[in-house]
Amino acid sequence: MNCDITSLTPEEQEEAKMYKSIYFTGINNKNKLGDKDDKNRYLSYKGDHIGFRFEILSNFGHGAFSNVVKVLDHKNKEERVIKIIRDEVRFHKQAKIELNILTKINEEIPNIDSIIHCLKSFEFRNHKCFVFDVYYMNLYEYMKTNYIKLSLVKNYTLQLLQTLKYLEELKIIHADFKPENIMIKDETAEKLVLIDFGSSFIEEDHNNYYIQSRWYRAPEIILGHNKIDCKIDLWSLGCMVFEMSYRNIPLFNGKDSMHQLFKMIEIIGVPSPDFLKQCKYTSCFENEELYKWKKFKPSKTIKSFNLINDDKIGEFLKQVIRWDPNYRIDIENSICLLLD
Repeated sequence: MNCDITSLTPEEQEEAKMYKSIYFTGINNKNKLGDKDDKNRYLSYKGDHIGFRFEILSNFGHGAFSNVVKVLDHKNKEERVIKIIRDEVRFHKQAKIELNILTKINEEIPNIDSIIHCLKSFEFRNHKCFVFDVYYMNLYEYMKTNYIKLSLVKNYTLQLLQTLKYLEELKIIHADFKPENIMIKDETAEKLVLIDFGSSFIEEDHNNYYIQSRWYRAPEIILGHNKIDCKIDLWSLGCMVFEMSYRNIPLFNGKDSMHQLFKMIEIIGVPSPDFLKQCKYTSCFENEELYKWKKFKPSKTIKSFNLINDDKIGEFLKQVIRWDPNYRIDIENSICLLLD
């Protein structure tokens, strides 16, 4: 299909010649030359085209690496979302890693619908773009307006554990497991889908400790443990399960990394010397202000695990919220615990 391009600017007409098919040319295009904001994010406007195929319907917001738009695919007449990566070398490199991981997921587990699948990838005006399905809403937004019964908390937890098991088998670490990256598939709110692999990596390729959103960041990431694996995602899931069980009350809502450690000490006590010996960044435990927290015993919140009206969820939390990943329950045993 080819649309009339005579209404486009000369520059856009030249650009259009690079495309075999023109499905959509935009409605009063505002961004004609790939303008960016001060963080090199693509400036997206309702009615503009992306790749002479997708019509921008609305902006879905943005993250550290990209902005996301809802679009109409004029080729297939279906609504999609497009993740548009920021135009900087470091983000181009991360986008390449993300695409490799998304490709691995598509090839290795193509029929698993609990993990997002990339439908198409392309480059537009020097921005890497990934096309995905549209889902109902994310878990963070859903929790703000809906009470999640414990039976559904357990169901969601089992779904997410199974999702982590698939990733574990592929040696993929998601590294940003949080409610905003869990989508409710549709209005029935029965099925969850894990999205956003922008921070992900293959286990053996780990070389960065600046990962995971702070409230869901595992202690081994903050302290630089010598072995990073899928247990960091399992810790994040534990934080989410507590949050779902207590109607949006976060387990560790630190203001910075040091405060995050304070929050952990309040709840699960101080880490063992053996664990600290396996970490690179332990000088903070020589800090006098932090040292005084060693007087604290595991406090009210750890006890509240026992107050959850589901013994299995409470036991899961006690076994997953542990400093040392070597003593943290694994994914397979977590599934068995909740199903037993």
